[in-house]
Amino acid sequence: MPAHKNPKSHCWLPSRAKQDSPFEIHIDAHSETKIYTSGSTISGFVTITAQTQIPFEDVQINLIGTTSTCGHAFQYGTPFITHTFMQLQMPISASTLPPSRILEVGRSYSIPFVFVVPDQLSAAVCGHQNTAVWERHLRPPPSIGVWGYNDLTGGSARVDYTIRARLVLGKDRRGKAHYLDGNCPIKVFPIFPEQPPLHISPDNSEYCLVKTKTIRTMMRAKMGSIRASATQPKPIVVCLDELRASESQIPIDLEYIPVSSGGTPPIIRIKSATIETFTSFWLGPDGHLPDHHQRPSNTAAPIAPWSTSHPLVLEGPQQVTWGKKQHLCSAEDSQIRALEPIRIKQDHFTQTSKCSSSSFVSQEFAPSKIESYKASLLQSFKLPTEKLFFLPTFYSCLLSRTYRIRLTLAVAVGTYSTKFSLVLPLQVAVQRSDVASDTNLPNYTSHEEQSELTDSLPPPYHG
Repeated sequence: MPAHKNPKSHCWLPSRAKQDSPFEIHIDAHSETKIYTSGSTISGFVTITAQTQIPFEDVQINLIGTTSTCGHAFQYGTPFITHTFMQLQMPISASTLPPSRILEVGRSYSIPFVFVVPDQLSAAVCGHQNTAVWERHLRPPPSIGVWGYNDLTGGSARVDYTIRARLVLGKDRRGKAHYLDGNCPIKVFPIFPEQPPLHISPDNSEYCLVKTKTIRTMMRAKMGSIRASATQPKPIVVCLDELRASESQIPIDLEYIPVSSGGTPPIIRIKSATIETFTSFWLGPDGHLPDHHQRPSNTAAPIAPWSTSHPLVLEGPQQVTWGKKQHLCSAEDSQIRALEPIRIKQDHFTQTSKCSSSSFVSQEFAPSKIESYKASLLQSFKLPTEKLFFLPTFYSCLLSRTYRIRLTLAVAVGTYSTKFSLVLPLQVAVQRSDVASDTNLPNYTSHEEQSELTDSLPPPYHG
């Protein structure tokens, strides 16, 4: 992973409003490049200094997490959605505030706070009925759009974590609440442990782990069949110390079955390997995990994922060494071989072009032994992290990030050549190098301004 840069600051308030803010938020040992993760303690204090006398009803200090999708991420429907997935509130001692509930001019009030980044969100955040979806949606997502590098979202989404100090001023005659806010953004990169390999059903068109290709001569005569079978690679692991990503390997088993004995196995090599990145958006009330199974046909969500493709960094060309194996040509295996009927004669095959004679039998019913060839290929690879920032694989109510590898194999026999592709899932996990001891969470207030949290949820769910 590239070292993170300081992002350009974006100020959404006019300069005069910023100058009028009475808040100064100080976080202990904080810097713009510091990264917080699951279990990290965020402590400090908020100083309130009023330039004019300010009556107030309450003071709140929160750790807030929000997901926002930008307009061009959507093809149809709602152009902009914001979801507040986390809102932790710090209890404030009454002794730190004036009893009169009026901030005096020129006087400073200091209020301490401490938060711990949770590894699981409140159960009320996700309303999906599918248990597998609901469980994964309770893990906090990483910050997005703040790293100073291309995080492969195309500006289609943001995830922001903020320490917010709020002065509740009260309501006007129309019942509208008024506040004064101060915000300090932070970067959060949660822990995402390695998950077991995906169970991919045969009818899932998103992946292709096994491929069989017929090898033919220039005259279209069948020479044999090659079968490639790949295993899902181990996850790429991002270490929090320097955001460096590990390498991984793609195991591939190859088998070549010639039409006749003595056939020469093909030359095979990896032609290209790319990593495909998918940023998926809200996928309807039922919900599903984008890389686990296909979207249900009755899903009403009209939102296409934001996808990109970049070449993987392959670690040296791998040579394929074929080994012979005596192969029993069963009825099932025979379907891979030539479609023409064959004559069985002294344990070897002689092809014919006619099938009228009773001495000809279909290969479907004629098991025999021929020589097949097998080989294994273990291709190491790395992510192209020089200019790209790879987020971990994660799922949330409004936003998900998944990856897959497209591996193209080139096959050559004499003057004939062909190619085919395998498509494999890839997980990007996150871990810390030194696992800290258990951290006790502070006692946050039980109410998390639930009405405000509910108002920012995605469109209502229907179970």
